[in-house]
Formats: sequence, structure tokens, C-alpha cells
Amino acid sequence: MSKNSDSKPFSDWNGTPPASSYWDGFFEYHANDIYSPDTNNRTVIWTGQDADFTGLDTSYWMKLDSYQSGSRNLEWVNYEYVTYYLNRHTIEAMYHQLDLSAALHGEAKRWFMGIDLSKRAGRRKGYGDLAAFSICAVLVNKKSKERDYHPNQLDENKDPYFRRVELCLDSALGFDKSSIRKSYGEYEAEYRKKLVLDYSYQRFERAEKFHPMPPGEEGGI
Repeated sequence: MSKNSDSKPFSDWNGTPPASSYWDGFFEYHANDIYSPDTNNRTVIWTGQDADFTGLDTSYWMKLDSYQSGSRNLEWVNYEYVTYYLNRHTIEAMYHQLDLSAALHGEAKRWFMGIDLSKRAGRRKGYGDLAAFSICAVLVNKKSKERDYHPNQLDENKDPYFRRVELCLDSALGFDKSSIRKSYGEYEAEYRKKLVLDYSYQRFERAEKFHPMPPGEEGGI
């Protein structure tokens, strides 16, 4: 083999990396960049309620999934990816709870995922759920011809799905009607303007689907 200035020596996992911080240097030298892992993995390790882990250690598989998905690398956590993952599930859970039409799913997700929740409402606990609810409510109010919801309506006139989630926001997270009206007003005003969203989250999206595939499908375990 001819010598090349760009060539790298054989990587021996039993060797000692040339770095002052042992583990940082070990993974950067012998593997991928631990701070920018490849999150577009093709394998899905299913840990849903219908997963069969009879005789197996569930925590082991959940930990393995976090490693290969890019959210964790031993003691390091990819917080940016974890935030994306949690936000994605928040808005998906919300529009399913509210029974939004499929036509509004994408728009609700783009709006919610494109805002910085950390800069809103003092990062109060549960604010993400309130924001997701408000976004869905504004979209239904502005774009749906079949359904009607506004926080100022009488309770008996409200869409039953929205009314049920309203009660949950109050009882579980302490967002009363006044808080919901205020949040709705803020997002309604934002909707009237040209939305300025950050789409950088899309780099974390898996190549196949947003939703993990159930056992038995291609790429699932």
C-alpha cells in the first residue's frame, strides 16, 4: 500500500486514543462523532405496549434503542435530538387526542416543531401541551368547515374533543380557562402574521416514517 498523507492507521478498539479526555477521545478516534450521531437509523426497536419482552430485560432493549437512535451514547445525551423527539410526540399525541383531520396533521406539526418553546411562557411545566392545544385549536377554527371551537364559547357548545382536553389541561397541569384563552389569543395573532418558523428540526427526521414500524415490518425488531 502506498503512503498517503490522508490515510488513517488501523483502528483497534483495544487501543488507547490520543486524547487527554479518555472517553471523548476514545469514541471520536475509534467511532463516529459522539456529538453528531447519525439519527436516521433504519432499525426500530419496538418498545410499545404490544411488544413481547417475555423473559427479556426491557430496560436493555430501551437502552439499546437510545444508543442506536442517536439520543444517547453511554453517559452522553444528545439533548437537541431528545427535545425534537419529545416535541414531535407532544404534537402528534395532541392532534390525535383532538381528532384532527389528516389534512391538518402536517400543518400543526410544522407550526409546533418550528417554534422555540424555551422562549415562551417562562418555560412553565406543561407549556408544550398548552401550545400544542392552542395551535390545533387555531387551525380548526380557521380552516375546518365541519368543526367549531373557540375558548370563549359556552362549554356546552364546544367541540367535545377540545372540551375534554381543556379539562385535562386544567386538572393535570393547572391551565384554567383564562390561561387557555390567553394562549389561544397569542397563537391566533401569530397565525394572522406570516409565520416565521425554524425548520432545522427536519434533519432529525427518520428516512422512512415519523411513526415507528410495528414488529414484523421491515426494519423492526
